[in-house]
Amino acid sequence: MSKFDNRIYLTICEVSLECFKRSKFISYVNYCYDMGLSLKTNTVNKSQTRNLEEIIEMLDKIYSMDAEMTGKYLLNYFTSDNVREFEKCVVLTQESFPDLI
Repeated sequence: MSKFDNRIYLTICEVSLECFKRSKFISYVNYCYDMGLSLKTNTVNKSQTRNLEEIIEMLDKIYSMDAEMTGKYLLNYFTSDNVREFEKCVVLTQESFPDLI
C-alpha cells in the first residue's frame, strides 16, 4: 500500500467511524464486515447508502476521485483485514488532538 492509499483508507475510516457511532452495531469491525458483505453482494440498505454517500462526499472533497476509483477503495477497505489497524490510528489521533475534530 502506498502513502496515498493509506491516506484514503484513513479518510474512509474517519468518516465511517462517525457513521458507526450512529449505528446499531456494537463493534466497528462488525460494522465494516457488514458493509463489506453488503457491497460484495450488492445488497446495500438505506442506512448503508446514507453512510456511503457521506464517505463518498468526503473523498470527493479531498481527493476528487472518479466513481470507479472510489468504489474500488471502498470495497477494498470494508473487505480488508486492516480495518482494526486503521481504527486504532484514527481513534488515537482523535484522542491526542481533540481540538482538530
